[in-house]
Amino acid sequence: MTEQEITEIMKYKAPTPEKLEKFQVVRDAATAFAIAIDQNCPPSADRTAAVRQCQDALMTANRAIANDGAGYR
Repeated sequence: MTEQEITEIMKYKAPTPEKLEKFQVVRDAATAFAIAIDQNCPPSADRTAAVRQCQDALMTANRAIANDGAGYR
């Protein structure tokens, strides 16, 4: 990546109404999946890791929405 590309993806971008809706759709899906994991997997390190991976997936998806896919190669 170039310095300009890095600067662009790090810059704050105010969300548009369309992006806010997309954030919510993704958040709802990640929450539902995390709840399904929590309710159907026995208490364990693996269950904890699976829920954390839902959080990571949510943040990564939100970053993709916020950055309009910038940085994708």
